[in-house]
Amino acid sequence: MKGISLLLTIFTVWILSFSIVSAESDDVLKAVFIKDNDLWIKVDNHEQRITNDEFIRFPKWSFDGNWVAYIKGDKENEYSIHQGDLWAYHVKTQRKYKVFSNVSTNFNQMEAAF
Repeated sequence: MKGISLLLTIFTVWILSFSIVSAESDDVLKAVFIKDNDLWIKVDNHEQRITNDEFIRFPKWSFDGNWVAYIKGDKENEYSIHQGDLWAYHVKTQRKYKVFSNVSTNFNQMEAAF
């Protein structure tokens, strides 16, 4: 009888140990978006405007989360934007780099350039 009680106690403690375990992520939540035709980044609860009075479209994060690629177009052709300049923004240094001119809006094929 003592053996069964001991086994039940060990089994109960073992089962409860799985339900007590929790994991917390240290990942920072980041988002990139367009507001009033400008590029914005949100890190946790802080929003930061990256461009000022420009016509930005199609922002995309790099796989490592250090870069944002985007198309800078022409405001006069805002309803028919199919081409523009490809820019890259480095999040840590907060610097913008012009990568290519006259790029189509589908610049995924150029991921190797980053």
